[in-house]
Amino acid sequence: MRTELQPKDEIRAIVQAEDALAQRLPWHLWEFFDNFRKAEVAVGSPNYREVDKSNFVRRSRVRILAVLGDSSGIDVEKDRQFLQRLPGAEVEFLVEPERQKLNEYLWDSQGWDIFFFAGHSSSQPDGATGRFKLNAQESLTIPELRYAMTTAIEKGLQLAIFNSCDGLGIARDLADLQIPQMIFMREPVPDLVAQSFLKDFLTAFSRGASLYLSVREAREKLQGLEREHPCASLLPVICQNSAELPPTWTELGGKRSLLGQKVFISYCEGETERSLGNEFARALREAGQEALRAEEIVGLGENWPKRVEEELQKCDYLLLLLSERSATSEVTTKEIERAKELRESRPGGKPAILPIRVNFPPSSPLNYEQRGYLDRIGQRQWNGDEDTPAVLAEILKAVATGEMPNIEASSRLEEPATIAEDSAPLPVAEPELPEGQMELASRFYVERPPIESSCYETILNPGALIRIKAPRQMGKTSLLARIIQQGELEGYRTVSLNLQLTDRQILSRLDGFLKWLCASASQKLNLPEKLDDYWSVILGNNTSCTTYFERYLLANTDSPIVLALDEIDRVFEYREVADDFFALLRAWHEEAKNNAIWKKLRLAIAHSTEVYIPVNINQSPFNVGLAIELPEFRPEQVEDLAGRHRLSWGQSQVEQLMHLVGGHPFLVRVALYRIARQDITLEALLKTAATDASLYGDHLRRHWWNLQQNPELAEAFARVVSAREPVRLEPLQGFKLNSMGLVNLQNEGATPRCDLYRQYFQGIAASS
Repeated sequence: MRTELQPKDEIRAIVQAEDALAQRLPWHLWEFFDNFRKAEVAVGSPNYREVDKSNFVRRSRVRILAVLGDSSGIDVEKDRQFLQRLPGAEVEFLVEPERQKLNEYLWDSQGWDIFFFAGHSSSQPDGATGRFKLNAQESLTIPELRYAMTTAIEKGLQLAIFNSCDGLGIARDLADLQIPQMIFMREPVPDLVAQSFLKDFLTAFSRGASLYLSVREAREKLQGLEREHPCASLLPVICQNSAELPPTWTELGGKRSLLGQKVFISYCEGETERSLGNEFARALREAGQEALRAEEIVGLGENWPKRVEEELQKCDYLLLLLSERSATSEVTTKEIERAKELRESRPGGKPAILPIRVNFPPSSPLNYEQRGYLDRIGQRQWNGDEDTPAVLAEILKAVATGEMPNIEASSRLEEPATIAEDSAPLPVAEPELPEGQMELASRFYVERPPIESSCYETILNPGALIRIKAPRQMGKTSLLARIIQQGELEGYRTVSLNLQLTDRQILSRLDGFLKWLCASASQKLNLPEKLDDYWSVILGNNTSCTTYFERYLLANTDSPIVLALDEIDRVFEYREVADDFFALLRAWHEEAKNNAIWKKLRLAIAHSTEVYIPVNINQSPFNVGLAIELPEFRPEQVEDLAGRHRLSWGQSQVEQLMHLVGGHPFLVRVALYRIARQDITLEALLKTAATDASLYGDHLRRHWWNLQQNPELAEAFARVVSAREPVRLEPLQGFKLNSMGLVNLQNEGATPRCDLYRQYFQGIAASS
């Protein structure tokens, strides 16, 4: 860790522990803090979550609720004087209040930024809870103020200061309520020590120093009192909610951020979006924010994917300009995917996503992944220059205050839009057909006999299991949609779930994942979720999930249920979850042989590559049921598809296109779509295909971005495109490159899936 840090860096160290003894230890005596003078340590609970800021109340001044409790034998008047002199603060004093009055003030509609207590307090020896004295007759614990204190936190209470004795139990109780920050004394504290700390802390904090450095400075100044009060500098402690960032003095008052926020503006291909992105960037910079457009990075040298990744990791906001072009852009999809992953994996939920639809009405479709990633995020509409001032004002307000735009429900995208048959092929196929008459979603769908007919027949069999394997963009999701449709035509109930859109924290724990599966299935079947009625800790997760399906979902329908799971490769990343989950699917399939109710469940699963984790052969669903491996298009199928695009192609044109992209369904369709629209000729496509400026540029950049995130895969693929013969790879590398659709795997080794990939990535290797 020290190799990555500099002595000049301001560092927050948080010790997360359930054990109260560990939280009492003087961690700042660690020699690390002698070498790093701008570092300070806090304690925290391992159980933390971000505070919902949607109800924060905006305030022009820092509001402080100061409780001066029972003062028998101590002088709390000095504390009052320090608080009264604070700049830009509005302080409400409650002197030895009754419990009812304190409760009433905590519920104040304007909210509070700081809660302060001076008086007598104590904690149980084990630190389980703490108590503070309001007056000579009454004392309280935090749980006795739970509802009032929770409400205050929801309205913006960010810091509690207990300038009183032995506050560890109080801090632990407040941490359970997810208060962002608290300062307390770990042991009994002499009156003079408490007063000196408060004065020095408030002086530094109100003058602009960070909360952590203000505490360190005030704590270290207490060393001057240690002749009369030994160990005084060991007493003050910060308790930190790890999901929250400590505010500065100027950021209090309901405001989380003011200046210097980093805004990354999404990649734009259209002239209108680029112009608008420039205008938004200029306005953000003039307002004191940092703004960077993706166009300033993308395509500039071989390291652009690394630069984009770095900017997404650093930025506070992703300003997403959605257009007809970006709906089919794989780079835009990748930007949104990474922003979502970063939000889920880091405290603070950064980067926040601000979507703007640019001449792109709500009725126009995003691809399936984009729509899933942006679910429940409001999307503002821009239709022309007259909309710029209002949209820009919302952007500036959101970035400056942390308050996301309040989008009316009518402008949200609650339902998928229907994709016109002659629209551009989306890089991610729709897993569900539009509502209404059940017909094929597109006249451009190419059947690969006898695959479809086998699937349609199999799904009608009791306890059926269909396994579809193919790399990305080969059509497995489109086939899955048609299997679902076949079930609907027979009157079956259907549940279609795509694990690509599932949050990482859900996939990483078996209990969370199986509960998500049950709750999602309930929602798709229009049944209320009843997990509490069927889940048993004693029986375990697999048994509980099985019970939920058997006694609730399957028992509440007279017709069979088709459960379609797409992108189950996501589970491969989590070995312990995968072992139990795949054993569960196999058990359900086997149960249908003996149990009538399980005959109603029909399983269809799709994955992109071989199962590269060891799975017990007797517990694996990958060696039973109907196995489907989707092939590429044959020449006669490409010629037929060209005819559907009203292109009079013969064998020569088909061979030229297939020499470039093989029979890759998505790449073939993109070419035919653009040629049919007369955007480009076949001759021009063949000359420019392997460049960033070609119609495949976006697709190729997405592959390069993915490879840059995994240097071992990038190195392995570089060897594949540079060789004239098949290259033997490590099995896991081969599986993953095949899953990405970049290589074909044969017994002899790996070869590039098509000449387009060979040309493009050979060019990158040559330039580097």
